[in-house]
Amino acid sequence: MDKYPVYENIAEERQIRRGQLPFDVRLHSIGRVPLHYHDFAEVSFVVEGEGTEWCDGHSRAVGEGALSLFLPRQMHKVESVSSERPLRVFCCMFDLSMLVGAADSELYKWMLQEDGQGERFLLLPENERGRFLGIMTDMLDEYRHLRFGRMSLLRTRLVEILVLLARGMKGTAPAVMPVTGRESRLLEDMVHYVHLHFNEPLTLQTMADRFGHSPSYISRYFSRAAGHAFLDYVHHLRTRHAAHLLATTEMSALDIAAEVGFDSYRTFSRVFKRHAGATPSQYRERR
Repeated sequence: MDKYPVYENIAEERQIRRGQLPFDVRLHSIGRVPLHYHDFAEVSFVVEGEGTEWCDGHSRAVGEGALSLFLPRQMHKVESVSSERPLRVFCCMFDLSMLVGAADSELYKWMLQEDGQGERFLLLPENERGRFLGIMTDMLDEYRHLRFGRMSLLRTRLVEILVLLARGMKGTAPAVMPVTGRESRLLEDMVHYVHLHFNEPLTLQTMADRFGHSPSYISRYFSRAAGHAFLDYVHHLRTRHAAHLLATTEMSALDIAAEVGFDSYRTFSRVFKRHAGATPSQYRERR
């Protein structure tokens, strides 16, 4: 069990400078990656080996053909079944700004919807694995060479992977009212901001000051467009991360409450029980 989660500064570690493409793709041999999180989204595709992946307090077996999507600041870890047989995994890191735009509005909403199904995972059937391996291999080759149209091709490949992942999952279509144009961009910007700052003091007034609208407008618009009340959405993110910390770390419940953004343990315990169906201590005992 990990003692504390590790924050990875992807932009700094990958030496991604201002003005450069906020993207990185590599093929790794993995024995164990401890519990960690970062501000980038991540797509991982296992091409060889067997192991276990932990995300949001749940574990799942992974092997050849396992395709996972982790959202910004979504805590996760992975470990091979044997140190002598590491997992070979394509890891694609990207900033969500690569998907901001009217053409990708539907995909963006699918990625960030909070419908109680925080996991984005698919075990590809054998007849589909070669296709994904080809996409990942082409993406890695394109990333390594500074050629004309590099950014456009990388973005196209990334969108293709995400769309195929969404199609492969069942029951993922968000039941929200459609929004277009400027409203769609506003929703994307707000949801992105919440995912990066949910563990900080975050209120309707904070959002109003950030995005130049009144608190009442933010409240009405967020509920209509995202399908969830603003505070419920924030609480779901905080609870999801707290559940993972309770299940996979030795942090005290009091420290976890502060880590995920609650300034009161009583509030944390009440909200956690409402969303998870158990108190923090009960949840940890069951794990």
